Amino acid sequence: MPTTPAAGYQTATSAGYNFSDGQQRYPNQVDQPGNIPARPAPAGTTFALTQSALAFSSSGQTLDANGHAQGGAASYGADAATNAQGATISIVSPQPGPIENSVLSISIPSLGVNQTYDLTKAVDPNVSSGSVPITSGASAGKYLEISISSLGWLASGSWTVTNVPTVATKDTINASGNVSVFIMGYQTPTSAMPTTGSAIYHAGSAAQPVGLGAFFNGNGGPSAALAGQIDITADFAGGTVNGTLTNTVAVYGTGTYNSNGEIFAKLPWNNVAMTGSISGNTISGTSSVTSNPANLTSIGPGATGTIKGGFYGPTADQIGLIWTLSDGKSAALGTITTISKSNVIVLP
Repeated sequence: MPTTPAAGYQTATSAGYNFSDGQQRYPNQVDQPGNIPARPAPAGTTFALTQSALAFSSSGQTLDANGHAQGGAASYGADAATNAQGATISIVSPQPGPIENSVLSISIPSLGVNQTYDLTKAVDPNVSSGSVPITSGASAGKYLEISISSLGWLASGSWTVTNVPTVATKDTINASGNVSVFIMGYQTPTSAMPTTGSAIYHAGSAAQPVGLGAFFNGNGGPSAALAGQIDITADFAGGTVNGTLTNTVAVYGTGTYNSNGEIFAKLPWNNVAMTGSISGNTISGTSSVTSNPANLTSIGPGATGTIKGGFYGPTADQIGLIWTLSDGKSAALGTITTISKSNVIVLP
């Protein structure tokens, strides 16, 4: 784990750098924690990624008339080398506001990737993404895609290195490569971590779910994006965290428009329980499913996994976590980013 700024360990202070866009908001608007003045970091600032990577491959897939993948086989497994060697993102060309407006450089040693990536060319101004060719190193000739969004002192996202580029109008088929979700940002100094009391961190609801990650289907059905509600209690005195992902849904492309003009469908997904321990400003623990919708986009009822991450902001204002699940065939992984302490309940 990095321990210096040069290696990617950045800590938060009230007057320090952040990912805020600086806009003033009412207290109940939770897309940015509080009303934080924007202080983007300068060029050369490096962030070590807390991440969880998978290696994947698929074959024998075809596209139907609507551009939806069908048939074939897919496999997913932990990418042990990438998880062990880590990755970093550095700011090359900062812009005012959140990190989504910047030009970055990503280094993934296990894959030989050291690539500049221009987030300003993304189609969606709120979530930066786009497939670009890798020009040098061991992964030259493959394609890199980064998606990233920021929240106060914390950013979350994903990167993918694959043999085929992403095409917006149809599913990607017969792809192989590596994918990872990550969090990064300005961690709470260990000296500023609370040692008494508890706090409840919350984001999303059944009516307004937040993004949770992705489901990789190893059973021949569609893979899907996941969304739902986050509730986490941190017991600072006891050094533990317990949380749930509820009201979860899987959203997958269908290739055809429904009566509402949507080209996707939603199905209930598994609810998830998480438990872990606090060490300094970090969190580690386990995850497991607590419900079994038993549909074509759900994971098996015995799926288990891990959580890892920590606290961000000057005084543990936010929690950021990576979560994983696997049932031996299918896998899910994602990020959890919560709103600020001004929007949580602090218990005595």
